[in-house]
Parts: sequence; C-alpha cells; structure tokens
Amino acid sequence: MSLTSFTPRMLRLRAIAAVSVALAGISAATSPVADAVPASRSSKINVTIKVADCEGCLLGPRYVRESGYWAGPDLTVVGGKVTFQVPRKYARGLSIVVNDLDEVQQNAEIYAVIRYAGKRPGSKVSAGDAAGAEAGYPCWGGTSKKKVTLRMQVDRFPYTDEFSGESGMTIRPYFTRTLPSFGTPLDAFSGTVGSQDAFVCP
Repeated sequence: MSLTSFTPRMLRLRAIAAVSVALAGISAATSPVADAVPASRSSKINVTIKVADCEGCLLGPRYVRESGYWAGPDLTVVGGKVTFQVPRKYARGLSIVVNDLDEVQQNAEIYAVIRYAGKRPGSKVSAGDAAGAEAGYPCWGGTSKKKVTLRMQVDRFPYTDEFSGESGMTIRPYFTRTLPSFGTPLDAFSGTVGSQDAFVCP
C-alpha cells in the first residue's frame, strides 16, 4: 500500500469525496441513506470500544456497500472509550475509521483491523502479531447482541513519507481479540490496514 502525507483538511476532503463517489454508485432501489422511520431501541446495537493508547483520537463507524450507506458520528476517545449506536442492519459489514491528527497523515483512511489473516475469531492478538501481519480484514461480521464492548489497541511505529520525506510516527489500530470478520482481507503495511477505496466491504 503506497502511503503519502495529507494535511488533516485534505484528508477530510478526500474522505468526503470518496463517500460522495460511493453514494453516486448506489442505485435508487437500494437502502436509503437515512431510515424513513426512526429506528427503535431494539433495532440498534450499543457498541462500546475501549481504546488503549489513543486518547483524543477520532473513531468513526462506516457502512459503505453497494446495498447502502451509513456513517455514524466521528467521536473523540475520552477516558479511553467511545460508544456508538449502530443500526443492526449496518452491523454486518461495518468498519471503524481511526484518525490521530498528531501523527503523520497517510493518503488513505486507516481502519481498525477486525481480524488479521490467519487468526481465528476469538484469538488474542499481540503487538508482535499485529506488526508482522501482511493482511487484515477491516469489516466486522456483526453480532446478535443488543450491546457489545470491544477492546482496541493503537500502536505507533516510525513512518517516512515516500514523497515529501516527512518523518514521524503513524498508527496501527487493531482489536486485541479477533472478531468475526466479513468480506475479503486487505494488504497490511506493517500491520496497518488502509484504503483509498470507499468500498472496503464488498
């Protein structure tokens, strides 16, 4: 995966553009962007993510597939956690974008790795496992529960932009216990999974 530096503003604009392109490809016959009728409590999942070593980072849930689009608010990690209300129909195929504006920005959205290739669901993931991984799944397989608590680790490693030469640290977010995944894996760069393609969950 080729990674180049973007300013925070450029990264946000690129993300908005990617989503706009994604929405343009969704036909009128598919699910609308917003529910016509407000969802009831039972139709939503309370997803709490406890995040280690990324206080102040932004986490954003995304569902971008040909069958529809949904994006929750980008929330700031405060006290080591964030909590999202995710419509149940968007849980399977959900991805979590992670952004730390204090680190070197990359020319890609960075996703929390749901499962590294070769790991079984439920298995523990060490920092060494993550750093050495060559591929990972960014899309969640969902859950039948009404609420879940997931644990995410965010490691940092040295990174140099191949074009500007800017050096610094970048992030490697992953769930410390492998979750059920959905879709196909993406290549990992030192264990980091990112993409410029809005459709990461086919």
